[in-house]
Amino acid sequence: MADNEKFVMVLKNIGAGKDAYFPYRKSLDIAKEFAKTASDLVNPFGWKATETYDTIVREDAEDVFDMVAYGWLLTNHFYYAHNLFDDRNEYAVKTAEKVFQNDAVRKKAFDYFKVTEDLMEKIMTNNSRNGVYLDKLCEKTGQDYEILEGVVFLSREHRTLYSSFASLVFTYLDKEDDDVQDMVSNGDLYPDWTRC
Repeated sequence: MADNEKFVMVLKNIGAGKDAYFPYRKSLDIAKEFAKTASDLVNPFGWKATETYDTIVREDAEDVFDMVAYGWLLTNHFYYAHNLFDDRNEYAVKTAEKVFQNDAVRKKAFDYFKVTEDLMEKIMTNNSRNGVYLDKLCEKTGQDYEILEGVVFLSREHRTLYSSFASLVFTYLDKEDDDVQDMVSNGDLYPDWTRC
């Protein structure tokens, strides 16, 4: 199975809140598999974000990737606020923050996951225990946080892979989010902004 198709299959599993092949797997395992699959996807030399975007659209996985993209912006907001980046992912973090500062985009990100700034801070500062914290949060609120959990795991990958995945998120938002397209039209983002 090609990497793009495998990624979309895992994406759909996490979006369904279960693994189609192993329906009794824990959500934490599915989130970790998402992070590993996404990392493996963007790692090869010559990987193209536009090809993965095309597969997401062709396989009708936009609803799930919406949540991944806005979860990525939430995660990057935390990294930006706490200056948790270096030369390898500085552009990705600062660009994500610029997009996140658009009021409409910011609202979508918080609304998708029904989180507040304070709750997101707690999620992000629970470091290696994220899965446990998010599982308890799911039980308490009834909200499914598997996608956010997978994005948080992925965001802790090597910083060059981090930047590569950011290119996919930016490509997706550039093509799918009207508010982001307005930012490009208004000159808030330069035309080639999706490349990290």
